[in-house]
Amino acid sequence: MSPLSELRVAFLTDAPRVAGSEVWLLEVLPRLRPLGIRPQVYLRTGEALDILAQQLWQEGVPVTRYSDPGSLSDLTLDAAVRVLQVWDPATYTALLPTLAAPRLVIVHDQLDYHYPLGLKYMYRAIYRHTKAGPQRRADHVVTTSGWGEAFMRERF
Repeated sequence: MSPLSELRVAFLTDAPRVAGSEVWLLEVLPRLRPLGIRPQVYLRTGEALDILAQQLWQEGVPVTRYSDPGSLSDLTLDAAVRVLQVWDPATYTALLPTLAAPRLVIVHDQLDYHYPLGLKYMYRAIYRHTKAGPQRRADHVVTTSGWGEAFMRERF
C-alpha cells in the first residue's frame, strides 16, 4: 500500500499514567501500519507518560503531546478517524462534541465487578451515568472483547 493510500487514525487518550489500556496502544498500534493504517497517538504531557511516548516512537508510532485537551479538535482535523481511550468520564462530555466525525470510543473498562449485596448494581448505575451515557455521543463504541460487547449491549 502506498503512503498516499494509508488511513491516518488519531488515537487520543487522557491517561495520566500508564496502565493496561496504554500498554494495549503500545502492543496494537505498531501492528496497524502493515494494514495500511497510520496511527498517531495524542498523549497528555507529563513525566508519567514520557517512557510510553518514547516506546511508541521507537515502534514507529508518532506521538503528539498536549496539555490542553481543547487543542485536540484542531490537531486531529486531518485524521480520517478519531479514536478516544478515556480515563476521566468528563472527557467524553468535554471532548467528543468538539471533534470532527467519525469519532470512536474504545472501552477497556472493567465492566462488571462481583461486588457483594447491591454494590454491583450501584456500580452499573454509576457507569451508565458517567461513561455509557456520554459514550453515546461517539459514532461507534468498540470493546476489546466479545464479552464486553455483549455486556454493553445488554446493560447499557
